[in-house]
Amino acid sequence: MELLFELGFEEMPPSHLKALREQVLKRLPEVFSDYGIAYSDVHTYLTPRRFALIVDGLPEKQDVVEKTIKGPPSSACYMPDGSIKPALQKFMDANGVTSEDIRIVEENGKSYVYAFKKEGGKDVKAILPDALREIFTDLWFPKTMRWGDGFTFGRPVRWIVSLLDDQVLDIELFGVQAGRLSRGLRVFGQDVEINRIAEYLQEEEQKGMVIVDENKRKESIKMQAQELAARFGGKPHLPDTLLEELTYINEFPTGFVGHFEEEFLKLPKVVLETVMIHHQRYVAVEGEDGDLMPYFIGFRNGPAENVQQVIVGNERVIRARFYDALFFVDEDIKRPLADRVNDLNRISFLGNYGTLFDKVKRVKSLLRVFNRQDDVTAQRLCELYNADLTTMMVQELPELHGYMGAFYAERTGIAPELSRLIAEVVDKPTQETSALIKVLDALDTIFAGFDMGFVPSGSSDPLGLKGLAFDVLNVVSAFFPTYSVNDLIAASADVLGKEQLKEKVEAFFLDRLSSWVQCQEVRVKNAIMDRALYKPLGLFPVLVDVLQPFWTGNLVQTIALAHRRIRNILRNQDGGVFDSALASENDLNLYNSMLNNGLRIDSLNEPSKDALMKVLEYLAAISENVHEYFDKELVMAEDIDVRKNRIALLSAVDNLFSRFAYFGDLVM
Repeated sequence: MELLFELGFEEMPPSHLKALREQVLKRLPEVFSDYGIAYSDVHTYLTPRRFALIVDGLPEKQDVVEKTIKGPPSSACYMPDGSIKPALQKFMDANGVTSEDIRIVEENGKSYVYAFKKEGGKDVKAILPDALREIFTDLWFPKTMRWGDGFTFGRPVRWIVSLLDDQVLDIELFGVQAGRLSRGLRVFGQDVEINRIAEYLQEEEQKGMVIVDENKRKESIKMQAQELAARFGGKPHLPDTLLEELTYINEFPTGFVGHFEEEFLKLPKVVLETVMIHHQRYVAVEGEDGDLMPYFIGFRNGPAENVQQVIVGNERVIRARFYDALFFVDEDIKRPLADRVNDLNRISFLGNYGTLFDKVKRVKSLLRVFNRQDDVTAQRLCELYNADLTTMMVQELPELHGYMGAFYAERTGIAPELSRLIAEVVDKPTQETSALIKVLDALDTIFAGFDMGFVPSGSSDPLGLKGLAFDVLNVVSAFFPTYSVNDLIAASADVLGKEQLKEKVEAFFLDRLSSWVQCQEVRVKNAIMDRALYKPLGLFPVLVDVLQPFWTGNLVQTIALAHRRIRNILRNQDGGVFDSALASENDLNLYNSMLNNGLRIDSLNEPSKDALMKVLEYLAAISENVHEYFDKELVMAEDIDVRKNRIALLSAVDNLFSRFAYFGDLVM
């Protein structure tokens, strides 16, 4: 059998639609399994006003499962004459079985009664409504709406189509009774009666003017954009994010071309694209040289009927926006960007943390974290990277922050090299100096957020501190790979005078670090995360790259067993300083092996895959000595001084191993 379930609602934004599909696809296998409903395949379709679910290969009856239930000892269940005692009767009543379902089973010399109960076998048609209610109830949305008698969903539900093998499945959900009538495109489409599931997609498109399959809508948008741009010798600038949004805000996308005056092309390309793409959802048209042409491609949600009126209206809107942008740029550029730095005193940052000018001073002081306090270029970049926040253009379009700073800087006398760095601080750094300021700006904001009580919890993160933490991890691992989280947080807390926040911020980063480390093998990830705050950030991706494929090999397993044996001995023991005067010959052999191989490890400067493979060879050599040492010496010697000395020796070996991972987690 086949199920079609279409939920119709008021227009939902793309974020809500994706949340809906993700949750349904996650819940469906679990719920259907609980109800004993098998199936062969699942298809989902999304439009702004509907979610369609098609499930193939449904059986007529749910699976039959034989359930085994252990009861009391048989001696408590039967009288000498074989009649049933009350204990057995209560057991049967509680589990809905009869004496025919009872068996006596011997276990470890004792006999117990067991109930063998068959469950399931009901008609799938009868239990599907309950399963669907469970799937679609209490779903999470970025913003939930309430209507009617307390119904909650991402948007008010207006209709439901529910068919099982082309017959209406009796179900009421969100106060709406299911039927076979689906609604078409607003204004242009007609309601569609779905008589056969096989004709659902075709009927919706032909009669309802709704392209239900989002992949088909996406391909249509791409093809139309290419054909329309080609009419003017151009090509569409259609980023994936815009394509995705156009796909999920249209049910029947029809492209059209609009025109604007060439004088607007003197505006920075990023301004034109931001207005067209991010604010108007237009596709920009580029020439073969990559420069913009005075055209844009829009999409209406409907057919080409009276499209000329739509074009005129959209041209009027884009023209007004471009005139505003032209005015803002002409006015902003009258003042050099460098002269705007003091204007940051007029923009508040966060509560007691003063203004953005105060933030400039803090970020400058944080240059000490990387020993760059005397770097003139970095100091100048600290002053300039936020200066464009005082301009009219960025106040109108905040997403242009950084890009406009670079544009204004270069056109008001600042060197092109420094101008480009301004944009990189906000966007993606390619130079060490812009990476430096991006990291320090994020660290300042994180400390300020924690100090003001904006600590992320669950889905609540008003200042976006989680994203900033990921920026720090990504940028530091790429540009400053020898720095650890502890290096960053301890130094930042010291410079900012916020030592009381150090532990909280480190705990926050440890949580982010666990999410940042991408490793499919849980054991490898656990090993890598040991003492994670103190490891160089550039080491993490290399550890994953090496340990994930090789952790089961003899080399790593030799190290893993030795490391586990060391940690087992050191549990609840305090380390100290190794004294060679108290050492035996075996103690000295292990100590010298640690020193010699440790020096070889220290000589490998930058984290790399080849360097880490060498490290594993050196650690394996020490591990052989560890195994030999345990065979010959008793660590917990009766002499207390000797015992403490050997604990100190093993602690030193453990510290060397743990610079990379706790390999003991990898023992097979």
